[in-house]
Amino acid sequence: MSGGEEVPPVTTSATGTAEFNLSPDGIRYQLSLSDISDVTAAHIHSGNVGENGPVIVTLYSSDTQANQTDGVFAQGTITADDLEGSMQVRRSLI
Repeated sequence: MSGGEEVPPVTTSATGTAEFNLSPDGIRYQLSLSDISDVTAAHIHSGNVGENGPVIVTLYSSDTQANQTDGVFAQGTITADDLEGSMQVRRSLI
């Protein structure tokens, strides 16, 4: 992840990686960040490259800005109950 991949792109030295692994109880994830501060949210969007599609799952959200700048920032397990928007509708159809 980088500022150039944001829509619209931003100039920043901050970078990040997200690792996802299937598990029996859902999709386990770990979000690692470098050289960033004042983070209030991290989520996965559905959409085409170059557009802000709707959020389908939130990985991190807070009313206060996180001061952490490097390392593992968020981790957990995504389950069907965590899906949002169009993915939530699809979950109810299964």
